[in-house]
Amino acid sequence: MRLEITWTRDRKRWCTKEVHTTGPTPANPHHLAVHFFPDGHIEAALSEDLPEPKLRLERASPTERKKSGNTVSDEQVARCQDAYPY
Repeated sequence: MRLEITWTRDRKRWCTKEVHTTGPTPANPHHLAVHFFPDGHIEAALSEDLPEPKLRLERASPTERKKSGNTVSDEQVARCQDAYPY
């Protein structure tokens, strides 16, 4: 199934990306899980039960950078702009 995912960072920068759901579609889906990965790719899946996280990030202080550098690569694979896209 094809979905269009729209997200924001602090309501200042909006991004949108078309993704396909991964895995089989259950007979009675109740949940949509959207996973954002550090390399910028996004996965979406439908499930009957609450899905498990696919990636656990280290806790970080909002005022300090993580050792990884808090890199966000989603703008390299999505359409982003400074205003709401619609």
